[in-house]
Amino acid sequence: MKGKVVTLDETERWYICEETVQNGNKYYLGLELAGNEPTEDGKSCIFKEEKEGDNIYLVEETDPEIFKYITSVFIKRLMEAVDNLD
Repeated sequence: MKGKVVTLDETERWYICEETVQNGNKYYLGLELAGNEPTEDGKSCIFKEEKEGDNIYLVEETDPEIFKYITSVFIKRLMEAVDNLD
């Protein structure tokens, strides 16, 4: 799903910047869009993938400990990518 735009609640559009699997769960880092551009406030969100039958849902991660951990995973990846630019 990384690199795709998803629509939630029929109105919110999110660009999926990154994804990771941790402890058997899939998480995504989303950047909110206004049209095809990021919103002015740069709102981002961590989503957890939930499956129900053949349907896949993205649910905002609200557990503070999981949120901190997943955020640290994404930050580490970003820092590694920046280090590899040279």
